[in-house]
Amino acid sequence: MNAREVHAHKVHTCEVHANEIQTREVHTHEMHTYKVHAHETHACEMHAYEGFCEDLARQNTAAHLSQLQLGFRRCRILVMLSHMGFSHRCGVLKVSI
Repeated sequence: MNAREVHAHKVHTCEVHANEIQTREVHTHEMHTYKVHAHETHACEMHAYEGFCEDLARQNTAAHLSQLQLGFRRCRILVMLSHMGFSHRCGVLKVSI
């Protein structure tokens, strides 16, 4: 192997190494971006769910207070269940206030 071939081999080795490092850096950056996005999405979904629960609790409280003001001691809640739109069943839940 002459000096020119040795030099060409060293240059090629350095280029391959540099390419591998760049590939790892890009992969690391992409994974970090993915993890940050996943975390932000989860936080947003949890915030929306908590807001839904708070709204539902407020509606329930308002409904119970209205029923108390009207003098109801029991309320009946109609529950409808459907299975793929083919059959419907109704039930009544009794709740003491």
